[in-house]
Amino acid sequence: MDNAPLVQQLLWKRSMRTATAIQLLSLMLATLCWFGCDPIVAPIEEKDERTSNLENRSRTLVSTKKEPKRVPPAIAIEPADGTFFTDRAPSGLAVTFSGFTTEPGQTVEVQVLAAGASVANGNWVTIATAATATTETTFNDADPIFRWEVRAVPSSGAEWPSGGLVRFRTVAVGNGERTLLPFYDVSAGDCAARVGEKSWKTVLKTCKSPFSPELGAKLGSSTKAASLVSSFPKPGDDFFPNYLSRKGYIEEEETVAYYDAIAAPPTLADFADRFGFNADDLFDGDGDQASALYYNNGDLAIGREIHCRSFVEDGEQGTACITRNYGVLDDGTPDFSGDPDQAMRDAIDNVNSFAAVCMVKFGTKFNGAPNDVQFIVYDAQGELANRAGLDTFTSNDAIPNNCLNCHGGIYDRRNSVVIGASFLPYDPEAFLFSNEPGFTYEDQEDEFRKLNVLVRNAGPPPGTLQFINGLYGDEAEVEGTKSNLDWIPSGWASTQEGKTMYREVYKQFCRTCHTSQVGDYGFLTYEDFKAEGAKSLQGACIGNDMPVAEATMNHLWRSPARAYLLNSLEGASSCSPVGDF
Repeated sequence: MDNAPLVQQLLWKRSMRTATAIQLLSLMLATLCWFGCDPIVAPIEEKDERTSNLENRSRTLVSTKKEPKRVPPAIAIEPADGTFFTDRAPSGLAVTFSGFTTEPGQTVEVQVLAAGASVANGNWVTIATAATATTETTFNDADPIFRWEVRAVPSSGAEWPSGGLVRFRTVAVGNGERTLLPFYDVSAGDCAARVGEKSWKTVLKTCKSPFSPELGAKLGSSTKAASLVSSFPKPGDDFFPNYLSRKGYIEEEETVAYYDAIAAPPTLADFADRFGFNADDLFDGDGDQASALYYNNGDLAIGREIHCRSFVEDGEQGTACITRNYGVLDDGTPDFSGDPDQAMRDAIDNVNSFAAVCMVKFGTKFNGAPNDVQFIVYDAQGELANRAGLDTFTSNDAIPNNCLNCHGGIYDRRNSVVIGASFLPYDPEAFLFSNEPGFTYEDQEDEFRKLNVLVRNAGPPPGTLQFINGLYGDEAEVEGTKSNLDWIPSGWASTQEGKTMYREVYKQFCRTCHTSQVGDYGFLTYEDFKAEGAKSLQGACIGNDMPVAEATMNHLWRSPARAYLLNSLEGASSCSPVGDF
């Protein structure tokens, strides 16, 4: 089947919503040349364009994440592993490389890995040489270091594909030997700040990337290397992605059959009445209810107003949630990954909600009983909705299948039954918050604690239970308990490599959905994560279908995470976007 016309329409529709005039022109040219034209190459300004690993497009909203600190200039090694460059093709881009050795006037080679080669096979190409200074630099140690710096173009084409990675290393030459030099990752500045005013040797040993060789390591002794990351284009820029499609698709009449099977209340007001909410004022709840407003930056990229409460029905305890979604275009249609400030403004003002997503869990055990977890969507008028797009492409609007991609479980379409789904925990680091009084994270922190207690009491899978207990130090039930956003599970915290992968990859781009997974994909430990490494690399770097949500995929692409994935899982891919129609 030829999907090119469909893709062209989707790209055109998306461009009309967000593109600048230049982007529109580029898109029209791309459409005209869909079946083949000579590429148009724009000149590239030769300067580093380094961006933060904090993805926040808002002008006013606030993240619980912090900007990374810089390593002190005297002992800086640049670029760090995972340094990424945005909004331009990398071919011909000039980058400044720098570092230090312990010898004056020593030759240093900057090398990149040849296209298609693996780190271990030694197929490296020298792109520049430099000499260390003859003037010493000191940093809290009697032994001096000698700095070097050189500007070079890592790739003229194949070595660094657009949207992909190029692997690089630096080699010291002297005394008849060629040895590897170390590298940092983008979190090294935070580490250096924690180490404080200690010897450069201590800072280097403690804060170099866990994938880095030691200073002076022999060539061939490491199968890891640093990477530069191109974030343009990303999946979705040049091809039709399959967001939220791993759990299949059903037709609209099958959703109607599912709603009939679970006796879904016909209106949002009916749902609210059935489960004990005040339909006229959802914020008017008793002690069994928790409510919060936030921008869901981590996966759907929309404003959200959440209300959850416990209930008892026919003698059985349960948990119900109503989530109203905000962020619309001028015509009232959903604007996923749109203007976060406007979406949050609408949520605070309680206007322009385009849908309410409701979820119910009957019982307090995670036992996979048929339809013990239910998903129901209501439209802007509060009527049952049989379709719900969750990204700018409306890749999969089938209810409940699109929900299950993150909430776990499966849908038995023959019997209209969801099995094995669960609530997701509320992760403050996946959200953005208003800076207005009453809506900041600090003002709502205890409401999020109460929301997570409700999730925990609903009978969560092991990953969700681990997260909630860890986030609150096993004191989630205690009023006023603060969240520990730096918490790392013991199964990930035994090595620096595990800590780095949890902090920089798993918790940012995987944790929200994988807390709902059981078995091989629960990833309770770093070893569990590495055991499924081949599948993770396939999803992220080859199939481009993991992460499953559009906003999460976009964040991943504009981060150092793919560099760490290749080192952790020993991948040989350039991890560039592919167009698999």
